[in-house]
Amino acid sequence: MRLIYHPDAEAELIEAAQFYERRVLTLGSQLLDATDSAIGVIQNAPDRWSVIADDVWRYLMPRFPYAIYYRVLLDHIRILAFKHNSYTQTTGATVFPIKSRMPIAEPDYQAQRA
Repeated sequence: MRLIYHPDAEAELIEAAQFYERRVLTLGSQLLDATDSAIGVIQNAPDRWSVIADDVWRYLMPRFPYAIYYRVLLDHIRILAFKHNSYTQTTGATVFPIKSRMPIAEPDYQAQRA
């Protein structure tokens, strides 16, 4: 199944990797590798993980304290957010943490860039 990252999710992942890389050499690369593995797990069984709001799913990464929020569509999986677990713990969020920023209808991001 095809995979599409929301631009904010991609930025969140890059920011987290840079943070870890500044702390310990290669830790940022390890986060990216762990994320690649997590995405593979999601792609193999997208409906296996927790539904947290409407059609938004959450996968908790085993090694790093991050959650991957995603939506399963007919022909692809859209990665909506990559959030540190403390975000949902401190806000007490039981729904998608950035729901107000994520429309239900999927906008055409490629057309917006043109």
